[in-house]
Amino acid sequence: MMRANLKPAIISAVVVAVLAGLLLGILLSRVMSGLIAEQLGWRAVVRSVKENAPYWAEKMPEIPNMIYESLRQYQTQPKQNDRRWEAQLRAQRQASTSTFWTLLSASGLICTTLLWTDSELSAPTIGSGIITVLLAVIAWRSRPKASNGEFN
Repeated sequence: MMRANLKPAIISAVVVAVLAGLLLGILLSRVMSGLIAEQLGWRAVVRSVKENAPYWAEKMPEIPNMIYESLRQYQTQPKQNDRRWEAQLRAQRQASTSTFWTLLSASGLICTTLLWTDSELSAPTIGSGIITVLLAVIAWRSRPKASNGEFN
């Protein structure tokens, strides 16, 4: 079908390009596998042990002390994590409270603006404005405060 429309020179060029790509891929994969085997194979492990054996022998007497320090830190770490966890919970609680009051204040501001533009300055508009100002003060005072990098 399509072959009848193509010239033999084009067909042979495509076949040569495909075969050259296949052979080049095979050769490159052999070279790469040799390099990877050299870096990650059993010979590399033996070479690494020979190179690092003096360092390991030097550090071997320190291992019991290192294990002891690890276990001691493991005992005190839960207490430190509990304190961090509690501080994080306090900070999140305070931030969510501040967000609540801020949203309530913003809603009051929108309501006051709608009342003011809809009618003249009346008692409900003034009352809504006063409530909005009070909510804004509460939102401002409930914002999270940081002291020395920790949340209160």
